[in-house]
Amino acid sequence: MYPDTSSPSAMISCLSKKNNNMLEPSGDIVEVDLYSCHAHELPALYNHPERDEMLFYTRRHYNGQRLCRKVGNIARWKSVGGEHEIKDGHQLLGHWRSLVFYRNDNGNLCSTEWRMDEYRVFPDQVENYVLCKVVKLEHQKHVPQQQKDVQEKRPRGDEKGSSSSNPPKSRKFF
Repeated sequence: MYPDTSSPSAMISCLSKKNNNMLEPSGDIVEVDLYSCHAHELPALYNHPERDEMLFYTRRHYNGQRLCRKVGNIARWKSVGGEHEIKDGHQLLGHWRSLVFYRNDNGNLCSTEWRMDEYRVFPDQVENYVLCKVVKLEHQKHVPQQQKDVQEKRPRGDEKGSSSSNPPKSRKFF
């Protein structure tokens, strides 16, 4: 069953069925240890190259009590922004957050064109799966994290380093 990926509640419904063993295997969503794979390896693991996005079930990794999204010492999925609630009326169904894949380039974290939305059900349990929607954006400029930090600290009137002249990013896979 391939959910409507534009509807967070549909993603949570699909994930709930997976966590409760009520989902029949269809091959539309692949079960992968996502946090042990480099982002560029994911298309080879996915069965539907015609889709603009890839969906994966995975379990989150923990380092003690802390969530760990590192891929060895070479890369990591880094959260951008906060966690968002998914509700049906006043009932909390789950949460989602956006992540960016960063690679380690000689000690500097450099963002890549890979993006992920991670969905989890409520109440959260360590053994539960999460559902991850992964896309590869086009026209992503690789900027080391240290340089991004400097750009973010510039005063508002300073247009140097502004990305307004860059073409808009499209959500085309491959």
